[in-house]
Formats: sequence, C-alpha cells, structure tokens
Amino acid sequence: MTILGVDVSHWQGTMDWDVAKSKGVQFAIIKAAEGTTWRDDQFKRNVAECKRVGIPWGAYHYFYPTLNAIAQANNFIDAMMGFAPDLGIWGDFEQPATGMDVAGLAHGFMDEIKKYYPAGIYTSPGYARYTMNGAAWMKEFPLWLANYDVAAPSIPLPWTEAVIWQYSSKGVGYGSEGYIDLNKFMRPDSEWAAFAGVTDEPEQPPVTPPITEIPVEAHIEFTVTDKAHLTRLWQQFQLEHPVSSTPQ
Repeated sequence: MTILGVDVSHWQGTMDWDVAKSKGVQFAIIKAAEGTTWRDDQFKRNVAECKRVGIPWGAYHYFYPTLNAIAQANNFIDAMMGFAPDLGIWGDFEQPATGMDVAGLAHGFMDEIKKYYPAGIYTSPGYARYTMNGAAWMKEFPLWLANYDVAAPSIPLPWTEAVIWQYSSKGVGYGSEGYIDLNKFMRPDSEWAAFAGVTDEPEQPPVTPPITEIPVEAHIEFTVTDKAHLTRLWQQFQLEHPVSSTPQ
C-alpha cells in the first residue's frame, strides 16, 4: 500500500483538504516559514484543516545559506509556538549557494531546531552531494528526498534510506490551486502508525468513579456545589429529608 502525502505552502492557494482526504492523502508537510522573518500566511489554516479532517502533519522551513542560521531557526520555532506536529519539523535545503560552507550553516540550524521538536532534512541527491558535500552529521536526521521522474530514489550519502520520497512536483486534483508535490512514506507500512503518532484505538470516555453506598442509618454530611450535584445525591441515596447546600 502506498502511503501518500503532499507538501503545501501559500503557492497552493487555499487548499481544499476535504478533496485531499478523498483522494487518499494520508499525511501533509506544511510550510511554516523561511529566512529570518517570513511566515507562510496559509500555515495556520492548513494545520487547522489537517486536524479537522484527520491528516497527520509536519512543518518545514525554507533555509537561506546567506542568512544567519540561528536567526532562521528562531523564526521557525517562533512560527511553531502552540503547535504539536505529528511528523516533526523539517529543514528545507535547496537554495543555490557557492563559495559557502552550507553544510556547516545547515548543521547549526538543525542543531537548534532539534531542541524543540523531532527534526529532519529535506533535500535532493545533487544538493546533498555537491552543496552539502555528503556531510556525515546529516545522518543523524531522517531524510525527506526530492527525486523526480525515476523508478526509485537515488539515496545520497551519508544516508542509506529516505523516510519520505517526494517523487513528483506535478500532482493535480488534490485540492490545490495548480500543481502540488506528491510524496510517499518509504518505510514499511507497519512502521507508519509509530512514525505518524496515529492509533486505531477509539478515544475512551473519562471514567467517573462510583459513589460508595452508605447504610441508610448512617449519619451523612454533604458539601453540595450545585443543583446537579444535589439531585445526584438525592437519587443515589434515596434521601427522605431535604438537604441543605452551601455553594463553594
């Protein structure tokens, strides 16, 4: 079974997440921010809609090698305040750069964001090999790999697998305005629930402990907080005399 996902940003316009769900979308990675100050104006809506229709979600930040890495990490984490992504957060490394230690800058960014959420790296085979120079530290983070128009993804060092494969940038009919990126979960289906933090178990209603029965002849004193409480006590103990209540 293919576990299908999409990644979205303001470029997809106002997503129709009911359509996405009906087309079999099972996860989403949503753009939250880029650079040191910019925030995606569709982020909060996309998160709310994913939660409404029951699609597990993660978030990503578009990284600029020319900007301060820690300031970018702070922008991302600030954008995530109050949210709990099911699929963690991801640094998007694809911006062209020459004559810079992009791997070193990316390392600083990733080390900062991983303090707050489980984190992963989005990149392409070419960018990982030639711009990030296959830096060994990257293996610490799961790989979300962009590799289009191939039968199977080309895994760049230092990784030996991709957790998510972005296999197309030309998806249509998934609720977006224009094209949308399509992704597959690459680990065994049996690992999906743990990865996405989902469960098939129904939510259990809260348990109300029973009131212990008291012999009729016992002397009973109650502190009653409201009329509903008073009615419940009256019915539970089949009281024969009025009970006075003292509101708290």
